Amino acid sequence: MKERLLQIGDDLGLTVSAMVRLLVRSFVQEYDRNGGKVVFPLEWKSSSTKPAKAAVKSASKTKTSKR
Repeated sequence: MKERLLQIGDDLGLTVSAMVRLLVRSFVQEYDRNGGKVVFPLEWKSSSTKPAKAAVKSASKTKTSKR
């Protein structure tokens, strides 16, 4: 799993830590949007792309070594 996350991070230009922050933020937004409920699988496509783009931009500014 770690190698796969590193590969995805390389593809996106993000560290694993930045991806985790992005995913946690998205999860909390989904939880809040659904009134304290989460339905699996998460429907990422229905999420607003503006917060995700801002999070990626913010995370990429803090990019550090991946290992």
